[in-house]
Amino acid sequence: MLTTHLSNDLKEIPYIQNLRLASLDIANMHTNIPTRELITIIDKACHNNYIENNLKHDIVKLAKTIIEQNCFQFCRTKYIQSKGLAM
Repeated sequence: MLTTHLSNDLKEIPYIQNLRLASLDIANMHTNIPTRELITIIDKACHNNYIENNLKHDIVKLAKTIIEQNCFQFCRTKYIQSKGLAM
């Protein structure tokens, strides 16, 4: 079992008095991408990395298309991602 495996792995960690163990359960992590601000972030990143204007324009245009036409299919059902970006 996975639980037994984890328990055995944890026993292998040497005990240090100030050691802290954290467990995180992350759900919908991809929805935290700020799609409204994403174009500005990409534009600034291109500027900061001296990307030429023609290439920067293409990158920004592609990003806008991806954000606006963000859909996926799962179990033969198609969905439109209304928040964040699909992984």
